[in-house]
Amino acid sequence: MRSLLFLMSISLLSCAADDKGPEEDAPSDGGKEDSFAKPTDHGKLLFAAPQSATLAGSANYHTWTFSLTGTASIHAFTSRIPHDKSLDTVLYVYKKTTAGTWGSYIARDDDGGAGTLSSLTKSLGAGDYRVLVKGHDSTVKGPFGVEVDCTGAGCAAAPAACVFGTFQDDLNNGVNPNLLNNKSTYTLATYTAAGFGAVYDQRVIAAVKESGWTDVPDVATAFSHMDAQQVDLVHIYDLLGAREFIAVEFGSGDNPYGAIFDATTATMVAGLHDSDITSCTALVATCALHQNIGDFKADTAWVQVAKKTVTAASQLTGTQAGDALAAIRVSYAAATSLADGLTHIDQGELGVTTYTKGATSVELYDYGAGDNEYGAFYVAGTTTLAAEVHDGDLYRCSIDD
Repeated sequence: MRSLLFLMSISLLSCAADDKGPEEDAPSDGGKEDSFAKPTDHGKLLFAAPQSATLAGSANYHTWTFSLTGTASIHAFTSRIPHDKSLDTVLYVYKKTTAGTWGSYIARDDDGGAGTLSSLTKSLGAGDYRVLVKGHDSTVKGPFGVEVDCTGAGCAAAPAACVFGTFQDDLNNGVNPNLLNNKSTYTLATYTAAGFGAVYDQRVIAAVKESGWTDVPDVATAFSHMDAQQVDLVHIYDLLGAREFIAVEFGSGDNPYGAIFDATTATMVAGLHDSDITSCTALVATCALHQNIGDFKADTAWVQVAKKTVTAASQLTGTQAGDALAAIRVSYAAATSLADGLTHIDQGELGVTTYTKGATSVELYDYGAGDNEYGAFYVAGTTTLAAEVHDGDLYRCSIDD
């Protein structure tokens, strides 16, 4: 009798699962674009590293991306968060098309995992992929876990490439559309008259040493070793990485030489040797905060969790006070204190807003300067600069996707 009751209970549970009805808001078949517009995007995930998110409010679709460098097998699955109920999830996998869109899903699972959780295994080739998790219907709310495990040669990350490319001509001819170049040519006289200062002098001297002239004590000597005794200074802005560089280029025996430097220091990030780009330490990167403040604020993956308007220095203490002063100095370098800085910005108002994306939290200190937006991002609770804001554009980004 006990066995019969057990079998009846199993049968009832199976019927309940089978009768839960069709998936709500399921994409149609036939190759239709079905990538669920404007999901909550959590960026790139690491293989075998559990992630978590919550189905709540308008956040009904959550996505993560990963890349494969070759053939591999992936196992994507959802899981229950400890001390919370198990959710009825549906998991989709997409591959980025040649047009840069996600298009139709290439794999889907509803109840392949434990209970009503999702689990699928699929062999894939090289490319960029996206995992999307949603609820079976609109009543499914709460936290869930997601993970992607990977086996095979394609799981290995591709080696990072130099952001400037391989050849100097590629850089100067705009082969990479994400690099904006602005070049100016100087003689010793025009360079001196411009008053560039000590950091530029160090760059010019170091660049000339890349051509083999090791004894270069000053800028005048550096110019004496250049063809026609003139130099090109190239300002390079990386749209994708939201960062800036300075290239010092010149001819030496009719061959191009020089070096590329960080835009705020004399740190060399690449050498220019007879048309080749060498010893590059500035690798391709994508700023997690985007290229401008408008795109950042439009990214729903960055969730605002706190905001206040500061009009008096006494409202901030410790790390926040120091970060606020540094942010004001982005446009008012001569500010002697936070109180002094507040007197220079529009309406004397400084915004302090905290945003989170996954495990990352940043604080934005922004203000108007002549009706243009300036300021800086810092990793929340630290003095680590995440990016500066200059007239709405981001510079010196240090947080990559």
